[in-house]
Amino acid sequence: MYRKKTFAADMQSSLANLPRALQQADYASIFDNSTRVGYRKILTLENGRVTEQTNELPEWIITSLPQEFIGPNQNQSTQ
Repeated sequence: MYRKKTFAADMQSSLANLPRALQQADYASIFDNSTRVGYRKILTLENGRVTEQTNELPEWIITSLPQEFIGPNQNQSTQ
């Protein structure tokens, strides 16, 4: 059985690796499925540059990425 504690540790590890993965990827889309609405695309990058971004990013992505990936005008939201 997959334990909740293990899931949380795996998620933290994945988020810690995200900035490096985005720098190395030619193209990446990040989706958020943390709301009841379902998943939605929140960020798209091509060659390490943001090409698409939602107006409000969820807190988990803001705290996981350096400012260069999320832009200077993003404030933490309370989603």
